[in-house]
Amino acid sequence: MKIICKNISKSFSGKRVLEGITFESKESCVAILGANSAGKTTLLKIFATILKPDFGDIKIDQIDIVKEPKKIRRILSFVPENPFLLRELSAIDNIKHFSYLKKVKVNPKQVIEQFCIPFTNNPVRTLSKGIQQRLMVAIALMSNPRLLILDEPTNSIDRESKEVLWKLLVQMKEEGKIVLLSTHDEEEVLALADYVIILDQGRVLFSGHVKELPVGKFYVVQIQDQLLLGSHTLSDSNGKASLLVEYEELPKLISQHKVLGIKNIGLKELLDLKNKQLS
Repeated sequence: MKIICKNISKSFSGKRVLEGITFESKESCVAILGANSAGKTTLLKIFATILKPDFGDIKIDQIDIVKEPKKIRRILSFVPENPFLLRELSAIDNIKHFSYLKKVKVNPKQVIEQFCIPFTNNPVRTLSKGIQQRLMVAIALMSNPRLLILDEPTNSIDRESKEVLWKLLVQMKEEGKIVLLSTHDEEEVLALADYVIILDQGRVLFSGHVKELPVGKFYVVQIQDQLLLGSHTLSDSNGKASLLVEYEELPKLISQHKVLGIKNIGLKELLDLKNKQLS
């Protein structure tokens, strides 16, 4: 399944939330990574045909989702960040209700077992957010969608529920389905994604294969020297300088300067340094 996103832009009340989002992927799991308010949820809602873009086009398997929303809805399911369930009903009764709406036949007890949901007659409002999220994914998959869209699927849930969801999403990928998810969790991206888009303030900072991410590549090194400010210099004062360097540069730097500290930085910190030149 090929996803082509060209120049997607969206504003609310005159404020630009997405600007010129463009990428193309044939991968099984596409992750949209970014901090809060980066535009992740808005972009996913456009993919799920809940919102329309102001400009731009999106095609999924040659289906124009802006012009043919009904057609794409037949093959996708959307899981919001906050579980949308009938909170006073049990998990089994929620499964029965949504299977009726979706016009699909399922065995509720089998669904409960498959998704590791505790068997109880208590209302779902008494269950943890992690269990509720598993239930939402179970309901979304009842219609056997080819594309599953998830907004922050593991945000604020326990580690056990996170690992259960990861296993389910990996299984979906193995079955040939496409997973499109948003997250601010770098670990989640590395565990699940094949292709990643990094958003910041509604713009694309990076798009490409996960293997192209600069994970473990950059270090912040503090040295006992005064340097002229340059592309690698983060700070320079009181006879000390902090530099942003690549792994390959470390030996030379250590041999030429007195090093006070070395810290490997991840994707989140790289986003904070987005205005620095990394080359």
